[in-house]
Amino acid sequence: MFFAIRDDDVNYWTKPQDLEKVYGEVLARGIPISFAVIPFAVRTYNWGDPDKFYQDENITEPVGNNKDLVEFLRRYISKGLVEIMQHGYLHLYAFKTFWASGIKLAIRINLESVRLKKSGTELRWIGEYLWKDKDRLIKETKEGIS
Repeated sequence: MFFAIRDDDVNYWTKPQDLEKVYGEVLARGIPISFAVIPFAVRTYNWGDPDKFYQDENITEPVGNNKDLVEFLRRYISKGLVEIMQHGYLHLYAFKTFWASGIKLAIRINLESVRLKKSGTELRWIGEYLWKDKDRLIKETKEGIS
């Protein structure tokens, strides 16, 4: 039997002790894990709570600035137990509503405005690789890899 373990959204704010807590036993057994890493993640608030979730496009941190996380990942990469995949660039979402035209960034002011107008409105979330233009995506992908 074959299977894969892929962990999404590893970024500057990820605590290596949390990864160790979740995956320590798996890694100790020699089972490899793929981490989808966001190179320059925006600050995100209230993940998992659609009524309070928002992002701050002005606060970004390169994953490399989290030295403890980098050390954790490198230790397991050197053992052949961790593989890294680039997962977006900023991981900045946009959204659309069924009643308004255009898309807006998932920042606090935009989401609060929508939530005040239409309580219970379902938002259609749009990942950054769908709302950014091609030239920007090429530039950011190359930058994220380096």
